[in-house]
Amino acid sequence: MLSKISMLSMTRIRFDILAVALVGLAAISLPLINNRSSTNAGADARIGTIDLEKVYNSIDTYKSKLDAIKAVESDLKTQAETQQAAIKDLEAEFDSYQPGSDAQLKSMQQLQAAVGELRSLQVFAQAKIESMQARALRDAYLLVKDATKRFAETEGFDYVMLDDSIPAVEPSNAKQMLAQISARRFLFAAPSNDITEKLIAMLNLEFKTPAGAASSAAPTTTTPAATPAGAATGG
Repeated sequence: MLSKISMLSMTRIRFDILAVALVGLAAISLPLINNRSSTNAGADARIGTIDLEKVYNSIDTYKSKLDAIKAVESDLKTQAETQQAAIKDLEAEFDSYQPGSDAQLKSMQQLQAAVGELRSLQVFAQAKIESMQARALRDAYLLVKDATKRFAETEGFDYVMLDDSIPAVEPSNAKQMLAQISARRFLFAAPSNDITEKLIAMLNLEFKTPAGAASSAAPTTTTPAATPAGAATGG
């Protein structure tokens, strides 16, 4: 009787061990199956690459924004040159008066006011141009990002990545060189995966539409009001 009980116990223990082994095998096999499925899915994914710098330099919408910035910059430069010429005239007038006279004192006040206005204009111009440049870069990036999404969905790309292997590594010291290299993610990208030219063509075609042309209208320039000498204003 004891031997029968022992045999039954041993059989039960063997079944328990087998069950544990099967559960362990399933636990090991499932991640392997999932990993294999993920690997196959990744291998089947279609990946495109773009040269972002080339896109920026080639799309008409960004060029139009740069032209608008140049126009504003030229206008502000002309205003500054006009004020500088006026200051030179005031300096000559100041020197022509008797030192210490009321006329020279009044001329000095006018000269100080003119210098203050010029400084205000210079501060305003720098802030204005930097703001416009930053906005142009941001708008162009968002435009390219949206166009890339639409292009990828139409052409069946799963991923579109920036090919950072294209720009040259600039000569510099060892620390800066290492930083440049560390920032790179691509060592090589097959040219057949590059969609840069197609994306540029798509964006430039869309820019020719009335909606695209309207979005690139040049902004108007607002110059600062006259301020006391030494005061600084921002755009």
